[in-house]
Amino acid sequence: MAEAASGRKLASIVAIDVAGYSRRTEADEEAAIRAVTALKRLVSAAAAAHGGRVFNTAGDGFMLEFPSASSALAAAEEIAAAGVPPVRAGVHLGDVSVTETGDILGHGVNVAARIQQMAAPGAVLASGDVKRAIRGPLGDRLKPQGSVKLDKMSETLPVFALSPAEGGKAKGRRRSLQTPVVAAVGMLVLSLAGLSLWLARGAWPGGRPTEARVAIPPLQILGAGPGLRDFADGLRDQILSVMSVNKVQTVSRSDSDALRGPDRSRIAAGLGVTLLLDGTVQGDGRTTGVRIHLEDPRRHVTLWTASLEDDAEQTPSLGRQVAAKITSVLLCSADLQQAPSAPTDADTQVLFFHACDLSQNMEGNLQRREQVLDALRQVIVRAPNFARGHSKIASVLADRYRFVPQDQGPERLREASSEAKRALAIDPNDPDAYQALSLLRPVTDFAERERLLSRGLAGAPANAGLSFRYAQFLAEVGRMNDATTSAVRAVAYAPLNPGFAAAAPYYGAASGGIAEPETSVAEVQRTWPDSAAAWSYGLSIAMWAGHSDRAMAMINSPPWFQAPESLRHWKLCVTAMQSPDRASIAGAERDAIADSYTNQNNLRSDLQCLSMLGRVDAAYAVSERYQPEIYAFDGSGIFFFPSTAAMRRDPRFMKLAAKIGLVDYWRLTGKWPDFCAEPGLPYDCKAEAAKLAHGRAD
Repeated sequence: MAEAASGRKLASIVAIDVAGYSRRTEADEEAAIRAVTALKRLVSAAAAAHGGRVFNTAGDGFMLEFPSASSALAAAEEIAAAGVPPVRAGVHLGDVSVTETGDILGHGVNVAARIQQMAAPGAVLASGDVKRAIRGPLGDRLKPQGSVKLDKMSETLPVFALSPAEGGKAKGRRRSLQTPVVAAVGMLVLSLAGLSLWLARGAWPGGRPTEARVAIPPLQILGAGPGLRDFADGLRDQILSVMSVNKVQTVSRSDSDALRGPDRSRIAAGLGVTLLLDGTVQGDGRTTGVRIHLEDPRRHVTLWTASLEDDAEQTPSLGRQVAAKITSVLLCSADLQQAPSAPTDADTQVLFFHACDLSQNMEGNLQRREQVLDALRQVIVRAPNFARGHSKIASVLADRYRFVPQDQGPERLREASSEAKRALAIDPNDPDAYQALSLLRPVTDFAERERLLSRGLAGAPANAGLSFRYAQFLAEVGRMNDATTSAVRAVAYAPLNPGFAAAAPYYGAASGGIAEPETSVAEVQRTWPDSAAAWSYGLSIAMWAGHSDRAMAMINSPPWFQAPESLRHWKLCVTAMQSPDRASIAGAERDAIADSYTNQNNLRSDLQCLSMLGRVDAAYAVSERYQPEIYAFDGSGIFFFPSTAAMRRDPRFMKLAAKIGLVDYWRLTGKWPDFCAEPGLPYDCKAEAAKLAHGRAD
């Protein structure tokens, strides 16, 4: 029986084993056993010396846990340097689960073990997450060894070899690793256990470094709750990791530590600190609270504050929520540093940071959207030539327009377009402006929508929001493999955004390119239980996989925001999937057909249900009422997910695609949907498209 997990946390894991142990045992079994016994003492001593512990042993293998990446790397080096017997070491920083007996399980442990298997005798290999967490001389000794696909996993990530302290050639891999290829080639896939540590972020091209220089001293600990220091250090690690991948300059840990001293202002000035993030972590064993504030140390002005609290048992989830809030605001600091005519007065900057903070929780919250718009409109009144202020207004308005167009008057549409164009007149590379203009185009104007998104990404390749929007677009035109790549790219730059975090496994499941997508989305749901996207994605993935019991469990325990009527329809559909007798299928079919007349969102759900139940004729009858100009999430992407595979294999599909405007897009661009290459498809996409273009379709 598997051990019950008592909690999740971020930990630094070291995997050690003896190189060539089997051969040594065959040659001299007693000598090999003595060597492992001596190694066990060495491993235990090194773990204790660096504040860690040995949590698992098996034969010649040892698994160690440390509170920080630097202590894990130092211990691994000490063990490997002993040389007798020669060992291989792998180090990884990731999410793990702690069992009631103190053992540690999870994806983070597996990654460390896979990296260790790739190391040469006497070498220490570390993941990119370890590299990002360590600064200074020790971090400089980690030399890139390319990106690898881990054995028995779909995850690809960069690895680094620890070079000797005095320099020289580092021992590294057992086999050569391919040089990482930039995102233009291939598809990056992942397996999620901890959403901030999913993938090899360094493989993506970044934007220019910002001029902001952020210092993050250790958070102060108040109270005597267990594990508060580890929690605070892990929180800082997550924030610094996101800042690093987004090219935001941060002060080293050692220099930031000095800001706790009495001469703080002078030290900050000497380090060139423009923003300082400080705060406290407080706990009493029952609850954990975080209070943070962002200040400009040059002017002694506080620009933003926040406070979050949760039950102590939910501390890992709280850490990710706090890190997400902080990184969102810190990334906005780049806009204030880079954008033309950015406001420099503290009052306007406070308004802008407030809008950035609120924008993280707009999903399904119309009041919150209006609060964001109100703050941004005040910003551009104070700073009329601030491009990012105009484009963010355009983006919020356009997003709302696309999701619920009937609630938006023509004046909102005109305002969004005007603000986007004003932003581009000031800054021709403004990413939010291109995103807004793409959202404002007619849904069926696929080519122009793609042109605008591509233009925005050309000027801002590291913009997570644009990458996410492009993923949505690619799904709409049937390019699910490319959609997965773009969604993963969004996560690379914004790993703590719940919508992006859930979208990557969602599109990955649709393309068949990501392992264990249900586990990935479930992790997002645990961290952000109010995320509508995570719940909806999770339900879809469960149904695509045929896991009707899991789908029914989600329907029976819905989040507060799910409409009872929608849940009733899904329940009938899943019931028919669980017990596919004639009566249950017929009942679900009648319900879906009747429901499809209600609105477009219901129609899309009903199409999925009918197709999954094999009622293809009924699905095509319902599709006659599909109106592409009424935008719903994923738009025409519904026709390319696994749930509608039966419809795509029917020769009528190309006529449906032509009605939506997709056939013209495919022929114009030469970018055909993935399903056209599926083996056994009973028609040729290009031939059918040519017939339709000449009015000769059967």
